[in-house]
Amino acid sequence: RINRQFVECIKERDVAREGLNESTEARRKLQANKENLIKNLASQADENEKLRAKLQMSTEDCAKLKKELDAKVAENGEQKKQLKKMGDDLSSATIKVQWANSKLQSECDA
Repeated sequence: RINRQFVECIKERDVAREGLNESTEARRKLQANKENLIKNLASQADENEKLRAKLQMSTEDCAKLKKELDAKVAENGEQKKQLKKMGDDLSSATIKVQWANSKLQSECDA
């Protein structure tokens, strides 16, 4: 009977060792996965920082281009005003020339 208990204890010990070995292996794999996840997280953080810097540069470029565009729009508005004034001046000058031609013609006819 003692031999049987001894054999059972040895079997239980072997089963416990196998369980311990499996647990140790699982722990080693989990530790390796954890280390990989930490590396990936650091890599993603670096990539995220690069993208933030790129976004900041793009935002600054966009603001600069908007200022330039606003300046060009204002300049274009001024040029349109000048063009309209020149058109009005030309119309006025044309009317004066036609009036002067008519007056000259009537003086020549008289």
